[in-house]
Amino acid sequence: MQHPSCLKVLDKYRQPQVKAFYEKLIRAGKKQIQASVAVMRKLPRCLWGMLKHQQDFDGSKFYQLT
Repeated sequence: MQHPSCLKVLDKYRQPQVKAFYEKLIRAGKKQIQASVAVMRKLPRCLWGMLKHQQDFDGSKFYQLT
């Protein structure tokens, strides 16, 4: 069962890179709350980069899908 806040993040953004990053953390042994916090911490940093460089969201810069 996933943590409710993580479900909101994954459902709201619907970005495959965000979901893949979360799932990578789960596979690495992180608890669901730890993985969701890591995603929630990374999103504002991504937003800051977008604002700073005046660019649209580029999921490949968030996390590289393999």
